[in-house]
Amino acid sequence: MYVLVDEWAQNCPAIVLFASGGQIIIQEMESAVVQGRELISIAGSGRTTDAVLAARAGQLSDDPRIVEIANAGRITAFDINRDPAELRELIRRKLFQ
Repeated sequence: MYVLVDEWAQNCPAIVLFASGGQIIIQEMESAVVQGRELISIAGSGRTTDAVLAARAGQLSDDPRIVEIANAGRITAFDINRDPAELRELIRRKLFQ
């Protein structure tokens, strides 16, 4: 899937949105980081997404992939309790700024 996104993103902006997750999300986040994509992570959604945000905030993680994503990624946290309209505006700003 990321090969397709990489191809499309050559002519238009792309953002990857993450919530919760497990092993597959780690792989998808790694791909997004390698491709230089902007990541929006839904804080408070649990699991992988929160682990990456915690590592980004300086908390220790025993998974080196989480630490690498947290350190290398262009990540914006968006709290799960915020208004969805704010998420729409954040995406719009990130894509078209």
